[in-house]
Amino acid sequence: MRWLVFSPTPTAPLTAGNRVRIYNMLSAIRQEGNEICFFYTGREGLMPESLSAMKGQWDLVDFIEPTEIKRQPKGEIFNIDDWIDAETIAEAERAIQQLQPDVILVNYVMYSKILDLAPASCVKLLDTHDKFGDRHLLLDRANIPRNFFWTSPDQEGVGLNRADIVVAIQETEASYFSEISSSEIKLLKHAPAERATTSRINMGLFGVIGSNNRINQKFYQQLVDEWVRSASPRMHLFVAGDVCGSIDVASQNVSLIGRVDDLDEFYSTIDIALNPLVSGSGLKIKTLEALEYRMPIISTREGMMGFNAVHPFHVLESVQELVACSKEIQEKPDLLSGLADASTILLAEYCGNWRSDFQHLMSSIERLHVEKANLRTI
Repeated sequence: MRWLVFSPTPTAPLTAGNRVRIYNMLSAIRQEGNEICFFYTGREGLMPESLSAMKGQWDLVDFIEPTEIKRQPKGEIFNIDDWIDAETIAEAERAIQQLQPDVILVNYVMYSKILDLAPASCVKLLDTHDKFGDRHLLLDRANIPRNFFWTSPDQEGVGLNRADIVVAIQETEASYFSEISSSEIKLLKHAPAERATTSRINMGLFGVIGSNNRINQKFYQQLVDEWVRSASPRMHLFVAGDVCGSIDVASQNVSLIGRVDDLDEFYSTIDIALNPLVSGSGLKIKTLEALEYRMPIISTREGMMGFNAVHPFHVLESVQELVACSKEIQEKPDLLSGLADASTILLAEYCGNWRSDFQHLMSSIERLHVEKANLRTI
């Protein structure tokens, strides 16, 4: 089948969790023998090297440059279509007419208006990435400045109802979407990847990696501050990713290493991965990456959202608890093997569930494709 994909974020370079999700999901779909026509709708700008890299990833790549980018709503919330401009709609309509896709996949509910352009013969798929209804209230409670997109549950439901199938990335969001939408809801978490692994020797080297969004900025700064205040001199924290540009620290126990081009190198540098996020939504790609590398991981409960975590070091309630547990495991290295075993078990369960969920999703798309094709012949 020919898939026409619209995304407000590119798939190169893979410097943020949403980019990794889109790339891995489309790669899995393409491996099933499908053709991927990728249209980047340009909200994050475009470097020539990014366009070149994406052309090597997909069967067809095009760039739609928006004529207007809204950053703040006129009222308390964004309406569901506030982010999509007339030029993007016009270019999307031309692409649909020219390419005659079997499936249209739109990333993010605020771009769901594109699905209204789909012919009756086309399967309409929406990958939500996150829950945006009342997202501003979640940010307010966490004392994080409102950013990106937020709307009301009613407006979010309008966007979801444009799709034949809505994809949620964790169970709680799937349940919420089923309450506000009549569309078919499918669960598909981030696609797991095969990673190189190394042995752990517990030298007291801890690491975090993240993109430069407001939620990461807040909790990574809290982690660094608590580390400087409480960690022992034998413990060292490596902070990687674009979030380093927003971290303020002056300590020999913390290294800001910035954007990492080679994840293998980063994870081979550290003994234990950390996830300090205390609030947020969605499924945390940084947690999955650490598990893929068979890393022992110490995480807040929020950082493990979407995983069936049971180890006490996986369900911590605060950054302070996370640093305290980091100290404990550095002082008691025998704890490391049990933590590593817990990561291995979590990953195996996750991979099995993902393969099953992916096949269920693809079967539903194929079923709808056949049904719509039969309607054309009646």
